[in-house]
Amino acid sequence: MTERRLFGIVTFWMAAAIIPAAATFQIANMFPGIGLFLAMAVYFFAYRPVIATLRLLSLGVIEKKDAWKSLLPFWADRYRWYLWLG
Repeated sequence: MTERRLFGIVTFWMAAAIIPAAATFQIANMFPGIGLFLAMAVYFFAYRPVIATLRLLSLGVIEKKDAWKSLLPFWADRYRWYLWLG
């Protein structure tokens, strides 16, 4: 595994999982009740599709014209291997 590929995988894991989890708990503590719901909604409907699209574009798996499809539910699931290990 090359260094660049390993760096991309680690960066994606940080951007897609660890940092948003910390931010979610921080927002939930700031706004009790609605905060957790709001943070999770922003993650699933805005943040996650953007990160997945940027990762797939950088790997050359999808073309720029298909980037809008990442807003469709479960669209990025067909590229799960590329997202997590690509």
